[in-house]
Amino acid sequence: MAQDDGGLRFRYQCENRGSTAGSILGVGSTAQRRIYPTVEIRNHQGPAKIVITCVTSDDPPRLHPHRLVGHKDCSEGICEMLVEPALTPVMAHSIKNLGVQCIRRKDVDAELRRKEMRYANPFNVPTGNLSTINLNEIRLCFQLHIESYSGQFIPVSHPVLSTIIYDKKSNPDLIICSMSDCTGPASGGKQIILLTEKVNKDDIQVRFFKEFGPDLKPWIAYGAFNPTQDVHKQVAVVFRTPAYYDRLITSPVKVQIQLQRKRSNELSDPLEFEMLPDDAAILPRFDDIFSGTPQNNNYSDPGFYGYQ
Repeated sequence: MAQDDGGLRFRYQCENRGSTAGSILGVGSTAQRRIYPTVEIRNHQGPAKIVITCVTSDDPPRLHPHRLVGHKDCSEGICEMLVEPALTPVMAHSIKNLGVQCIRRKDVDAELRRKEMRYANPFNVPTGNLSTINLNEIRLCFQLHIESYSGQFIPVSHPVLSTIIYDKKSNPDLIICSMSDCTGPASGGKQIILLTEKVNKDDIQVRFFKEFGPDLKPWIAYGAFNPTQDVHKQVAVVFRTPAYYDRLITSPVKVQIQLQRKRSNELSDPLEFEMLPDDAAILPRFDDIFSGTPQNNNYSDPGFYGYQ
């Protein structure tokens, strides 16, 4: 099943968009080639029904008040797709025109009650404290139902979840707007100031990588920073560069730098960054690293050296 990559604007009913609210796209979708969430049914060739609902990002998930709209099989916030008998043991079904309609905080309780009367949470989790439901993110829950002898559809598989889908109002696209420098020593530790669009300080990483070819493992490392102290006004990140895997380089090496969301692994477009050979001023730090001298910092996700 294709998962969504988290790029959708949740719409309110009052925004006069009719029954449409954008369309959820799948992982790897681009402006040139659109990919939609896709489910695959295996080992069943009779009539079936795919039920899709919004659930929270909790583990285990609860029912989410937001509604699915836009698709011809959506009704009262739930999508129930009837599937014709398959001709092969494996059938894939792409789901287009599936959007998310927002429910206001004051209407959450009434909306959840309506949903529970029609379709129980397949994870058997009570809604609990409604104020803890995050209205800026959802997951899609897919469950397969097959037709029984009596003509009723019954669930036969464990529910399958998409990745987290974020509302673009609160989670705009990741963009590196500017950096104080685009070079750093191979030994790491250089302070860089990075300007970006609005980010969540607890859900952001600065990712460095270099690819060597289709059959070789890439080098990946992360900049070091303290989310509480080093993310400023949600638009600036002050971090220290990681060490390159080969600290003995004798000429500059071009690598890539990008932002990454921790929870969804969403990535920004990469920019070029250069790892430079260490000079005399940096050699003491270089020696400390190799001698195993502890580095006195409290940074999260230091990733100073090594492959991931």
